[in-house]
Amino acid sequence: AQLRQVLENLLVNARQSIKGEGDIFIRGQHSDEMDFITVQDTGTGVDADQRTSLFEPLFTTKTKGTGLGLTICKQIIEKHGGSLDYIEHDGPGAMFQIQLPRTPKNTK
Repeated sequence: AQLRQVLENLLVNARQSIKGEGDIFIRGQHSDEMDFITVQDTGTGVDADQRTSLFEPLFTTKTKGTGLGLTICKQIIEKHGGSLDYIEHDGPGAMFQIQLPRTPKNTK
């Protein structure tokens, strides 16, 4: 349920960043120790000066945003021993990557 919450938030953010037509890509990969989920869109992207604040509480670029979505997502993933990062890339839009250990962390 928590992973679904994180993915839904990333997908809503991606959809909202696309003005008119665009694409959203979800990719999954794995290694022996980690699983990776990448969510990428062709929307407006994130300005370079805003990237360091993306996961800070109450930071938002939306007129009606609370600034808690990415903060909560990062906390959920880290609680499970993983990481959530903005990935710099060539091309339009934003790219976020979730990394989770293949052996889940005990979250109790």
